[in-house]
Amino acid sequence: GVSPMVAIALLPGVLRDFHRLHPKVFVHIREDTLDHLNSKLLSGELDLVIGRIEEGQAPPDLTHEKLCDTPLCLAVCRSHPLAGTKNVTWAQALSYPWMAPPPGSPFRNLMELTLESMNLGKPNVLVESAYIHTNAVLLEGTDLIAPMSRATAWCIQGAALEVLDLFIPYQGSVSLLWRLEDQGEQLIQDFMDCARRQSVSMV
Repeated sequence: GVSPMVAIALLPGVLRDFHRLHPKVFVHIREDTLDHLNSKLLSGELDLVIGRIEEGQAPPDLTHEKLCDTPLCLAVCRSHPLAGTKNVTWAQALSYPWMAPPPGSPFRNLMELTLESMNLGKPNVLVESAYIHTNAVLLEGTDLIAPMSRATAWCIQGAALEVLDLFIPYQGSVSLLWRLEDQGEQLIQDFMDCARRQSVSMV
């Protein structure tokens, strides 16, 4: 199971690495938000989840390991009024409508924590979507601003995205989650090792 950001920025390299080790092993990928994936992991429908969890949000019944930090950014289409602007301010960014993940999602929580820590108001969220490729297409030709990981923005630059020149003090993280009883399963361990290796180059 993978969160949308992981599906784009980390999973391709993990799968290539894993299939070099096990070229004949079937892998089923389930992309969803972490709350849905974790319930399927607990029920045994999934063997492993790779996704974004923040401090204190790991389910108590699952084992987890942090892989890497993921710097955040605000992305816009290249025709956006703020595209190419140096030293964008938060006041400028909040004056435009936003596209954001659903309430309660780890990324939405992190976004709101960032704004709250700087005593800023909530953005005017006009579109809610957890699907990053969809968001990239929906940004085109609009004044919408979309928070996402910097690694994701770099992976989908072909969708004509641009990262705003704006400092974000908080960053997210990507973690492995698994059931303790699966600790000794060799294929699961090998997949986790592939994720550890690939996460080193993820920013």
